[in-house]
Amino acid sequence: DVVLTADSGALRNVVTYEPTPALNNTFYKRAKAIATLRSGTDVGSLHNAAVIANYRETETSSGRFSYYAAEIDWDGHYRGFKLFRIAKYTGFDWVTVFSVAVPQLQRDVDYLLSLEIYPQAEDANNAWLIARLRTVVGGAIDVTIGPLAVNDYAPATGLFGMGTYRSLSRFRQFAVENITSLP
Repeated sequence: DVVLTADSGALRNVVTYEPTPALNNTFYKRAKAIATLRSGTDVGSLHNAAVIANYRETETSSGRFSYYAAEIDWDGHYRGFKLFRIAKYTGFDWVTVFSVAVPQLQRDVDYLLSLEIYPQAEDANNAWLIARLRTVVGGAIDVTIGPLAVNDYAPATGLFGMGTYRSLSRFRQFAVENITSLP
């Protein structure tokens, strides 16, 4: 069991998975990982963790990357409440697509995070996203967001991975799975 811990509470941390052979696209895939929001971390650190999809360089700014994320956020993204959300990082800013308050979210508890991606009918530019959050032991939390339509997903050629923002979260059992049927 490989464990990955974000190494800086002051930065955006992203680790991508590059399978061999490479994926044709990110449709009909599920990225998942067990994530733990660690307590007792650096002063000023936040407490969040995400699985990400379609991590790719933006079309307008070289060296800038955009991606979609299924994220748990104990600090509430500066809103003051604990949440689970689907968000897009544009390469410059976070845009929350949809969020759900999860008041029972805790630090030092293992959560299974997943993000599923499906194409919208015949339109390769748009996608359906489904995010799931579940407590690994005890079943105290079981939340699903979606299917949620997003209209700017393409090109669907990016990578999958895990990420944090100013957080020293821990990840394990990361996987990308093929999905053989629609939800």
